[in-house]
Amino acid sequence: MPKSKRAPIKRAVQPYNKKQKANGGYQSSRPSATSLTRTVEQVFPDILKTRMKNEFIINWTGAAGATNAFVVTGNGLHLSISGGVLSGAFPLATGTASPFYGIPTLTSLYGNYRIICTTLKLITQNTSAAVADSAQLMMFPCTGGFIAGLPNINALVVNSVAEYPYTYRSYISGQTINKGVTMSRCMHTTKIFGLRFPSLLEDSNYSSQIGANPPLPWYWVMVWFPTTANNTTASTIAHVEYEIEWYGRNLLTVGSV
Repeated sequence: MPKSKRAPIKRAVQPYNKKQKANGGYQSSRPSATSLTRTVEQVFPDILKTRMKNEFIINWTGAAGATNAFVVTGNGLHLSISGGVLSGAFPLATGTASPFYGIPTLTSLYGNYRIICTTLKLITQNTSAAVADSAQLMMFPCTGGFIAGLPNINALVVNSVAEYPYTYRSYISGQTINKGVTMSRCMHTTKIFGLRFPSLLEDSNYSSQIGANPPLPWYWVMVWFPTTANNTTASTIAHVEYEIEWYGRNLLTVGSV
């Protein structure tokens, strides 16, 4: 019987390259062991939207007429206020909070940010010894004009602020009959400034470079107002959540081996 013909064996052949031949033959495409440093554009999106959370504790104390106020920034990440006095960068109002997780990484990746909205949640427990000791707690958003008079806030101002459209006010009764009060509100930057279209947030007045705050800031204000003559104390856990847009990607220096 006739022998069957075998199919020819195909061998892998590297593509011909004149430059490689001129340099003495084929060369490996693998990088050399020499360490290289180059600047490349990052693979992150042009605009990155994130939610970042933080929390801190406020300890309130005082008798009737002795108000306490704390403030956190609503659309800025690099300014905190405590009792109307400006303090450093991170953290927030009391100086007891830790920086937001991920902030150092994001600030190295992007050069600008804008805050879409901020949610403030307060969980408050009256810690006074006497059952009859009570107080009022308010939270409200405001723009920068109100902050200047914050250290002089009094009962008259408290009653006036209670009529603001976005004020949330609660009564904190004595500890033996109070299991805690929770207050939560969200405010959008467009709403507090009366901006009709979300695209107006792209204006430089409402956004900022990393390390600074927008030229037009707004704040969350918390006011504690005891209603009894005895010294009244309470403790509040404050949760703050920012919805942030990061943009203006930085160039990244990459080292490879």
